[in-house]
Amino acid sequence: MGPSTGFSSADFEAALNVRLAQLLKAEGVDIVRTEQQQPGSAQKRFDIEAKIGTLVVAIEAEIDNRRGALADARKRLREHEQGAAVAHEAVAVSYPGGLRVERFDDATVLEWAVLPSEQFASGRPLDLARVVRLMPEQRGDPEAVARSLDDSLTQACEEITANQMRELAEELDLPISQTVRGKKRDTTRAAAKRGLLAITAAAMFHSRLDDHLRALRPEIDARTDQPYKGRWPPDKLAVCLQQGDPVGALHDSWQMILAVDYRPIFEAACRALMAPSRDEGWTSAVHRVARAALSAAAAPSSGSHDLIGRIFHRLLDSARYDGSFYTSTSAAVLLAGLAIRPDDLPDELSDYRVIDPACGTGTLLMAAAERIRDLRPADEREADAQTLIEDVIWGLDVNTTACHMAATTLGLMSPSTAFKNMNIHMMPLEAGSKSQADEARVGSLELLETDKRLFVGWSAGRQVDTEVEVEARHNSYDLVIMNPPYTRDSLRHDQFDDVDEKQLKKREKELMAGRAGHGSSSGTMFLDLGEHLVKLDDGCALALVFPLTGAGAPSALKARRLLAEWFHVEWVVASHDLDRFCFSENTDISEMLVIARRHTESAPSQRPPTRFVCLRQNSDLATDALATATALHRGELDESLGSISAWPADKMAQGQWRPLGLTSSALVETAQEISNGKLFPATSLDSIARVGPAG
Repeated sequence: MGPSTGFSSADFEAALNVRLAQLLKAEGVDIVRTEQQQPGSAQKRFDIEAKIGTLVVAIEAEIDNRRGALADARKRLREHEQGAAVAHEAVAVSYPGGLRVERFDDATVLEWAVLPSEQFASGRPLDLARVVRLMPEQRGDPEAVARSLDDSLTQACEEITANQMRELAEELDLPISQTVRGKKRDTTRAAAKRGLLAITAAAMFHSRLDDHLRALRPEIDARTDQPYKGRWPPDKLAVCLQQGDPVGALHDSWQMILAVDYRPIFEAACRALMAPSRDEGWTSAVHRVARAALSAAAAPSSGSHDLIGRIFHRLLDSARYDGSFYTSTSAAVLLAGLAIRPDDLPDELSDYRVIDPACGTGTLLMAAAERIRDLRPADEREADAQTLIEDVIWGLDVNTTACHMAATTLGLMSPSTAFKNMNIHMMPLEAGSKSQADEARVGSLELLETDKRLFVGWSAGRQVDTEVEVEARHNSYDLVIMNPPYTRDSLRHDQFDDVDEKQLKKREKELMAGRAGHGSSSGTMFLDLGEHLVKLDDGCALALVFPLTGAGAPSALKARRLLAEWFHVEWVVASHDLDRFCFSENTDISEMLVIARRHTESAPSQRPPTRFVCLRQNSDLATDALATATALHRGELDESLGSISAWPADKMAQGQWRPLGLTSSALVETAQEISNGKLFPATSLDSIARVGPAG
C-alpha cells in the first residue's frame, strides 16, 4: 500500500506525477501527457512527456529513489535508440519521502538529474521547468556545426576574385590590410569571410523565420513608414536557393522582410549580397554559404547561445590584440543566474535595463534575456521578447561584425517577434588623423567621459546599420554584465601602426586619469566603466568574467578595492576543474566570475561576507550551470561539485581575496587562523621583504 489509504505505491506515484506535470505546465513547459496504464496492457508511457519545440523529453520519477529514477530514464533513452519510443532526452526525478499530493506545490523541493549526467541537483518545480526549457541548448555538437560553416566560408572565398573580396570588404567597412609592429599584411580574405558570415547569419535567421513569415505581414512598411502594398509572404530560404538567380531571390526576400523590420540582421546582409561584381563565382559562393546556413539552422545545436560566437571567433584573427574572448554558454547561464534574482525585476519589465559594454556576439546578453524570461510569468514570456529586445537589452562593441552577430543571436530568441529598435551599438575604435589626433576613440571606454558633475554625462554610439545617434547614460543600468577585454598593454592595439597605437593609448590614459583602472590590462579599465554604468540603487549589479590573477595581483589591487568600496562583492566563483578551469572558450587563462551588488550599507566593513565558490566540476552544459546557480542561491552546493566559503567584508575592502586558492572551506579557515596568528606567530612576507617587480 502507498502513503495514502486505498492507494497502491504505483497509484500514489502516478498522482504525484500528475501534480508535477501541472506545476511544470504552469511554468510554460508543454506537457504532452502523463503516465497512463490500461488494464491488461503491458505498455507503459513515460511518467511525464514534455515537448520543447520538436524535442521530446521523458521525465521519469520515483519517491525517494534516485537509483530507480535513473534506471527508468536510461531505459527511455535506450528505447529511443532502438526505435521503440520517442524520447530525445530524459530527466530522472526523485520526490522527497513522505510527500503528499495535497502538499505538493511550487515550494516543494525535488531532486533531478539530466541524462547523460547522473549528478543530481535540487530545487523547486520552477527550477526544474527552467532546466527542461534549456535542454535544447545542449543537443548536438555546436563546434562541429561551426567547423562546417567555417569550411563553407573558406570554400566560398575560393570561388570569388580578389576584386570581389575588396568590394565586399569596402561595402561593409572592413579592413583589407593591417600593420603589426611596422609590417603591413593583407587581410582582404579575412574581411571577405566576415562579409560572407553576415550573409550566412541572415540566411540562418531567414530559415528560422520561414514558418512565421505569413503571420508577420506588416500593415506599415518599416522602410518607408507608408502602408505596405507589396506581395506577401517572402519566399522561404530553400525556395530562394532553387531559383536561377539565388542572389537576386535572396535580396528580394530580405528586402520584403525589412518591411517588417529586422534591420540589424538584414540590412548589412543585403548590402553584402549586392556589393561584389555579379558573376558565376559570386553566385556560387552565396549559394554555398546560404545552403550551409540552411543545414546549420536545422541542426539540433542551432539554438545554442554561442554557435554564432564560435563561427565569428574562428574568423577573428585579432583576439590577442583586442581581448576578444567569447564566453561559454554554461558560464553565461551561471553568471546571469547568480546576477539576476527574482526580486530584481520590476513589475513593468520595460523599466529594467541590462548592458554589456563589450558584447561581442551576444552570448551574455542572450543568457541574461533568457534568465529574465524564466523569472517572468509563463503566459507573458512571448510578449516579453519584444520588450527585452527593444527596451531592456543593450550591447556595445568595437567590432561591427560582432554587433551584427549579437543582433542575430538575440533575434533567434524569438524569430516570430518583429523588432524595430534594437539597442546594439558599434562604438568606434579608431585613431584620429595626424592633424586631429585628439579625435581618437577607444570604444565603450568613451562612456567614462563626463562633465564636472560626477555621474552625469553621456557618450554617443552608432546603432548597427544606421546613422542614428543614441545615448548610453551613466548610472542608469540595473545590471552591467560583461566578459571585458583583458589584453595586456604590450599587445593591446598592436593591430594598428605605431602612430595610431600611441594615440589610442594616450586617449585611454586621459580617460583613466585618477581612476582605479590602468594600462597594464584593459580589463581593469572596464571595471571602472562597469561601476560607472550601474545604477546607484540598492541591488543593482555588476557581473563579469575576469582573469583569476586579478584576485591577488598587486596591479589589480585598486580594482579590487574599487569593487569592495562601491559594491557588496556578493559572489566570486572560480573553477578547480582541471578539464575546464576557464569560463571563456578560446583562452587558456584561468578566470573567475564576480557578482558585485550595490548595497544600502555604505561602510564596506558592515556589509555581509562575500561567498567564494571553488568548483570541482565546471560543466559545459547549460542545464548543469542553471542547477549550480539554483544550488548556490539556496546555499546548498553538493560537496562533489565544489565548496562555498564566507570571507569577511573588511578583508574584501583591503583587497584580500584569499579563499580562491583553496577548494576546501576547512583549509580556508585554517589559513585564516594562521594569518591571524591564532595557531602560531605569523607575518606577511611583504612586511619583511620586497615582493614582486620593483617600482
